Amino acid sequence: MVDFVDSLNGWAVGDNGIILRTRDGGNNWTVKSSPVNDNLNKVCFIDTLNGWAVGDNGKILHYTTMGMEEDRFFANAQNDRLEVEPNLCSSVVKIKYSVDREKDISLTIYDVTGRLIEVLVAGKIDTGSHQIEWAIAGLPRGIYFAKLVTPDYKTTKKLILTL
Repeated sequence: MVDFVDSLNGWAVGDNGIILRTRDGGNNWTVKSSPVNDNLNKVCFIDTLNGWAVGDNGKILHYTTMGMEEDRFFANAQNDRLEVEPNLCSSVVKIKYSVDREKDISLTIYDVTGRLIEVLVAGKIDTGSHQIEWAIAGLPRGIYFAKLVTPDYKTTKKLILTL
């Protein structure tokens, strides 16, 4: 299956999780990293930055780029989660996250410009729920983002610092 978002930018998916991308109207194709080996049956992009692919065995892949990392597809992880409370915070925020199996993760904080503020977790963690209390003293008020990335899941939650 092939999908073009304009005359130059297109994506193709196929057997064994193959993902291809073109930026020159299909003259040249680049193989992209795929988190699955299942056949991918359909791909749909709404613009050059956001798209989805679906495949066998209920696989749903989401592609996105936020300008601060390389392009990647992410598969649907069954139990990976990220919660931030309170969303409006002034001194300490509780960041709860869980993973469905032992895996490498990255839990980071960015400001509204995309600048990395702090790496909270980087490395292998055990299955289950975890919590961090992040002290936010010394940061100016504004909007920040907590971002959880695993090999097969990515999510971002907004924090509003109200000091």
